[in-house]
Amino acid sequence: MTENDAILMIDGEMVPHSGGRFQHSVELAQGEFHVYIVVTDHANNSITRSLVLFVDWTAPRILIESPEGSPYFTSLTSLDILGMVEDANLDAVLVDGKEVTVVDGTFLERCELGEGRNEIAISAEDLAGNLFSLTLIIVLDLEIPDYSVELSLDDEELVERGVTYHSPSSTLRLDINASEPVTIELDGHTYGPQNEISVVLLLDEGRNEIAISVRDRAGNLAQPYQTVVVVDTVPPSLTGVRPPSGTKTKEESITISGWTEPGVRLTINGIHYTVRSDGLFVAGLEIGTGVNVFNVTVTDMVGNSNNVTIVVIGEEPDGVFRVGAVQYGLVLVLAAGAIFIIGVKVLRSKQEKDVT
Repeated sequence: MTENDAILMIDGEMVPHSGGRFQHSVELAQGEFHVYIVVTDHANNSITRSLVLFVDWTAPRILIESPEGSPYFTSLTSLDILGMVEDANLDAVLVDGKEVTVVDGTFLERCELGEGRNEIAISAEDLAGNLFSLTLIIVLDLEIPDYSVELSLDDEELVERGVTYHSPSSTLRLDINASEPVTIELDGHTYGPQNEISVVLLLDEGRNEIAISVRDRAGNLAQPYQTVVVVDTVPPSLTGVRPPSGTKTKEESITISGWTEPGVRLTINGIHYTVRSDGLFVAGLEIGTGVNVFNVTVTDMVGNSNNVTIVVIGEEPDGVFRVGAVQYGLVLVLAAGAIFIIGVKVLRSKQEKDVT
């Protein structure tokens, strides 16, 4: 208000007034703003007033340092919320509806959690009424994750013996399937979090110990997985096999012997023979006159195999007629023919007597 006949100037602009009352709009700018008002009466007396306005259109800024990320998974029933707020004209910060103390732009508040999903509202307001708010999603998970592990090879089969696997390949695939997203640690590496995780390992020849730790996003640690995989890519040994190939004999049978690895499967011409616990094998076989071929094959549990072929020449003994399989067949044919001829002659003789 001012005198009715006074001249009113605001920031150098004459402003009309009525009955001593006036109203005037001023364009403001962000930050500190000054408005100058000068009133002069008819006697040229004047008075000056200055208004200082602090213009703030920017809301406070909140940065949550802990916990990291939203949603955040935890197995703790209470959690500290640590954050920073930036605003020169800050009025208040609220965490979950409670005003908290801010020291040098930092606030810390502990929140109690219920099992499952928790929504924590955080807001900051400055003196100008600008408001910033956010919501943290915190999931309290107290369940230990369930999971399974499957071991496989690309084109071959693993052989399971108790808690040990035997593999003919050094490349092993592991498939982990879990009831919820999990993180695994294997061979110094971390994978996940995912429900399904596949890892390919390159194993060493021989014994390999595999250990997997599994934890969910809340940090719940499951029972660790442990197993042993024995890689065997080397065919079993087959040494000292006798008799040597090319052996000639006048005997009706021979003995094939040699050394291999205990536990392998031994066949000679497809027929299974026993291997002793020390690796020695001894097999007696019949032979015929002429060429006799014997294929000696050993196969380990994962399918690696080795073989030796022995050729034995069967000779007729001095003064003794010994037949082989072919000769024996010819003898049978000749004998059958002779019996047939004799039978025909007997039948004809009987018929002639009957006619007489």
